[in-house]
Amino acid sequence: MKALFYMSFFFCTQLSLAKDVDHIENMIDSHGQIYSVSSQLDSSLEKYGPHNLFDDDNSTAWVEGVKGPGINESIKLIIQGNLKKFEVINGYAKSSKTFSNNNRIKEIKITAYKIVMPRDGMVSERYTPITFKQEIASFSTTLRDTKTPQSITPTPSWIRKLNHENKYGVEIEILSIYKGAKFDDTCLTQLKTVINSAPIRKKITVKNDDSEVWVDDQRVLKSDEVIYQLIEVDNSGQWAIFILMANTGIGRMETSYMLFSIEKEIPINPSAFDTEISGPYGLKTKSGVLYLEAYSTRSQKIILIDLKEVK
Repeated sequence: MKALFYMSFFFCTQLSLAKDVDHIENMIDSHGQIYSVSSQLDSSLEKYGPHNLFDDDNSTAWVEGVKGPGINESIKLIIQGNLKKFEVINGYAKSSKTFSNNNRIKEIKITAYKIVMPRDGMVSERYTPITFKQEIASFSTTLRDTKTPQSITPTPSWIRKLNHENKYGVEIEILSIYKGAKFDDTCLTQLKTVINSAPIRKKITVKNDDSEVWVDDQRVLKSDEVIYQLIEVDNSGQWAIFILMANTGIGRMETSYMLFSIEKEIPINPSAFDTEISGPYGLKTKSGVLYLEAYSTRSQKIILIDLKEVK
């Protein structure tokens, strides 16, 4: 009962309000994954266990083990890094017969959680107790009824909710199924996570007569005294430079420059640098390294500061 379900999906995103959960999940660390399932068929035999999801073998599958079609049964994973997509094979993909005879997953809900990893000494030889603390976001999607690979790509808004989470938990819950011809067991053949090595690019804008700075759909700066003029964004979308001008009501006068970290969503104070600098600022790439170009009041000349070294 195994079907790799790479999910090409029709989804409805449901970004939820944070909800405290505080549930300890005993998870297995093997096959390069930390995972658990709510149930499995013939648990004493391990024939249909969750390890089958990660073995790259379409002749095996995870099969839920409750009475009925397994609605609300789930898989939990620990993910580290920026999730790009899930790759899956639906049903029991060993053969056309095993695929049609058993239930396949139709609709799923994917929920991300803040987690707390166990303290030293709390991990057993078999289980790692991980606390699922708080719901971050969730979305639902529909899988195709096929034993060919499918991909599930979360929406950008869902991914951005996780942008500052280095490690988090994910639950994949069965909401509905495609009915099998012979057995009332729901199966999944393969489940893989694909991590995006590149940082998530955010969009920075100024709004409301240039009195507010927004990153994506969040306002991060607001002032009645200052006008923000965005003058430069680096090609990677990680850094921006603003000119700050006094909002006098009778015109705009240039006052100072501001370096802004789009990733951290904060302005960078000049004290973060090892030398005293002043504007004008600029961004310059040299030999593949991104620098801040600024005037050093100490040496009285233009200098380059490696932005990787900004505190």
